[in-house]
Amino acid sequence: MSDQLFEPFENVQISVPQDFQGIVIQELGKRGADVTSILPNASGTEVEFEANMPTRSIIGLKSLLMTETKGTVIIFSIFDSYKPVIKLQTKKSHGSIISTETGTSAGYSLENAWQRGVLFIDPAVEVYQGMVIGQCAKNEDLEINPCKGKAMSNVRSKSSDAAIFCPPRKDMGLEQCLEYISDDELVEVTPLNLRIRKKWLDPGERKRHVRKN
Repeated sequence: MSDQLFEPFENVQISVPQDFQGIVIQELGKRGADVTSILPNASGTEVEFEANMPTRSIIGLKSLLMTETKGTVIIFSIFDSYKPVIKLQTKKSHGSIISTETGTSAGYSLENAWQRGVLFIDPAVEVYQGMVIGQCAKNEDLEINPCKGKAMSNVRSKSSDAAIFCPPRKDMGLEQCLEYISDDELVEVTPLNLRIRKKWLDPGERKRHVRKN
């Protein structure tokens, strides 16, 4: 029996204004697509692509192209067949903001955190150690305590927390989560929540695995 692995492939059709065809070509190349046709439409204002690519590569493609083409892309895909697994380009690395504590997120801590990147959560959300709560602006992981509240003093009160400002969190659907995760991260799906977490929740264990690699 052959040990060769197979994966599902799909036929993909994409229609996009000519101004954005370069973006589509670049993204299809990254995702291991075999582009079989690139033709202008009847009016000459749009370009129509046909390609064959792994189903796993389609995850997050629509949302990314919708953003990059300002909502003008039309994309359709249908299952084609199972083919040998292909090697894709290495994912672009990123840094994650990781919770070091288990508890309820506090606005004070998140206000400091969002200045270091983009957050996936709001204040008053249950978090746990090793949970990814945002994307770091730098290409490195950042560990923070999102549950830490503002220290009290004789001249400050909790009412001063009303001035805390946190911008809206970045909504992460299932496709966005699967597209985001790196090799040491997982997507946790429950009936009520969708979260990203590190494979190794304990900071010490994560560091040991980094040293091994």
